[in-house]
Amino acid sequence: MSMVRKIKRQKRVKYGVALVSAMAVLTAACGSSSPSSSSTGSTSSGSSSSSAAPSGKPVNIGVIAGLTGPAAFIGKTFVTGTQTAANVINHNGGILGRPVKVISADDGYDPVDAVTQTQQMLATDNISALMAFAAPDWPNALPIVMRDKMVDFNRIGDPSLDHQVLPYEFRATPSDAVNGTAMAVYASMKGYKNVAVVLDSSQGAQTLKDPILAACKQLGINVVANVTLPANAGSLVAEVQNTIRAHPDAILFQESTTPGAGLYLTTLQQQGGGSIPLVGSDLTSAASYVKAAGAAYYQKSVVSIIPAPPSGPSVDAFNTLYQQLNHEPPENAAGNMFDSTIIAALAMDMAGSTDPQKYVNYITQVTTPGTGVTTVYTYAQGYQLIKEHKKIKYYGVSGPFVFTKYHTVSGDYQAVQTDIQGNTTTLATVPSSKIQSLIG
Repeated sequence: MSMVRKIKRQKRVKYGVALVSAMAVLTAACGSSSPSSSSTGSTSSGSSSSSAAPSGKPVNIGVIAGLTGPAAFIGKTFVTGTQTAANVINHNGGILGRPVKVISADDGYDPVDAVTQTQQMLATDNISALMAFAAPDWPNALPIVMRDKMVDFNRIGDPSLDHQVLPYEFRATPSDAVNGTAMAVYASMKGYKNVAVVLDSSQGAQTLKDPILAACKQLGINVVANVTLPANAGSLVAEVQNTIRAHPDAILFQESTTPGAGLYLTTLQQQGGGSIPLVGSDLTSAASYVKAAGAAYYQKSVVSIIPAPPSGPSVDAFNTLYQQLNHEPPENAAGNMFDSTIIAALAMDMAGSTDPQKYVNYITQVTTPGTGVTTVYTYAQGYQLIKEHKKIKYYGVSGPFVFTKYHTVSGDYQAVQTDIQGNTTTLATVPSSKIQSLIG
């Protein structure tokens, strides 16, 4: 079932021009030091030389996401993350000296609309890369993108893709097999012995279920309630009562829309379950969830499990720039799409072409560490070294971005609390080694 209602299929959205003055924040702040990296090569920490303003025919980057409906907060960050990267790229010489233009389309996270928007964008917009799809919009649209040999960076969590080789598809976030396992590992770290698993009925939430259940079994955690929240429900009293009656030590939770999350969590508080610790997926770290459920409740009872972001000047600069451009802190998807756009641009620079069939194999070249490879943390650093014919490994603001042979990523997770402004406080680290030991 779709997370959102069907929308007008031809609705297309364009976003404004960059705030050029803010670009200097990222360029200047990234020169002093950088986060740690596993690369055995060198690290570029010096400021890059200035680049001439880009000119000529734009390089079009497409975005297809749910920009309307109750899950629009996710789609919005696809656009803002991509546009922020485009602004940075244009401020530092463009792609091969050409400016970047972002073209956006709204699929409402509806699988039918996703097909329509994908076909239209591929046919008419002359894009060189695509930032598109999460859940449940991808199943029929992604094959079209692969057929047309278009590079796509996405946030698809479905474990069914975990061992498929799709040459033009790259996942910017870990699989739900990793996400769900990380939630269970944190529950074990906290000493919870009996948990309720509460997930909405959407595909994006249900793909968490099997990994959570499998990890709980391996960790010796009893699942005392397994609750599915119906879509667009007017009341969730029955589901909340089923949860509370099971007397869980904690609730492992995802509701893919903020109205649904608000309804469940406010009902949980009204029914006397507000003191039960809640371990949420990465979606629950969004400020919109805090507003829907109440800041006081969130601070008392809710912890979100998110991929651990790097730290350092480049991350701080990205956060500052994003705040200036979008007037709010970046959520997880924004950093993912920012990094994906930078990676695509660097791959085009290294290939000397914006043709996906020519630059696709360079994506792993600009993201893989090794001897003789310089780790870079900004587009400016990477572009300069590529022009000097040097090998680079881009280390992102949302993660290290080392792709497996299946074009997936992984890493440590963090347990965080979110305030009403969207700022997070880290409470604990969930080690990747522990997660991977359970997945096998």
